[in-house]
Amino acid sequence: MSATAGSALAGRVALVTGSTSGIGLAIARRLASDGCRIALHGFAEAGSIAALEAELTAAGAPQARTSPPTCCNPTRSNRWWAPSPTITGGWTSW
Repeated sequence: MSATAGSALAGRVALVTGSTSGIGLAIARRLASDGCRIALHGFAEAGSIAALEAELTAAGAPQARTSPPTCCNPTRSNRWWAPSPTITGGWTSW
């Protein structure tokens, strides 16, 4: 799939938890095809994550980067979005 130029999601940033496999990966692929910048988040080997970043970029994501899974670490759980500042467009925390 290629990015839809008229997609309402094109250029938006999506942090998809669990996006290194299963349903999370399927969601990340779909959002990439809609032109979202993707922040991957999940457990996988470094080589697998690099391949996923390349796959999502080829599928239409302007950028795909990894945000390490820090949500289970009590000292960092309140700032889990911070590790991927390389994705432009900024973050919205909620």
